[in-house]
Amino acid sequence: MKLPRSYWCQVIYTEPDRHDAVVLSTTTRFPGGAVTWLRGAVRKVGVDLDRESFGSVWAWLGDHQGAGMAVRELRSGRPCTVRLGSDARPVWLIVHPVSCLPLIGPCIGASKRDLSALSRARVLRSRIASPEHSSLDRRSA
Repeated sequence: MKLPRSYWCQVIYTEPDRHDAVVLSTTTRFPGGAVTWLRGAVRKVGVDLDRESFGSVWAWLGDHQGAGMAVRELRSGRPCTVRLGSDARPVWLIVHPVSCLPLIGPCIGASKRDLSALSRARVLRSRIASPEHSSLDRRSA
């Protein structure tokens, strides 16, 4: 069995008032999605960087040709690692192709219609079991 390929994405950076690194990470199914996630995460981190680090992040965000090359590298199975920022505040962008075990949901073979009927049944049962709808309250009233 061949496991499906996914892409593990990380942005690692330091904040001025902390000595440990901050790690943001996610897993995506497609290499383009991995690069898109990196670009979004770097935009959020970039506003807190010093001028020199922000300049390198901004230049990387504007390099659309480089982003396309990163997607091609990931498609070919090679990891992508980029170091941005200054020596004092480096920002690491890392994507690794990984194999993931497929997760199986609790309702195998259930259609969306079956699942919506189950959720309605739970709502009806909770109404019947609530004190205002209980048969004991109706008899005493």
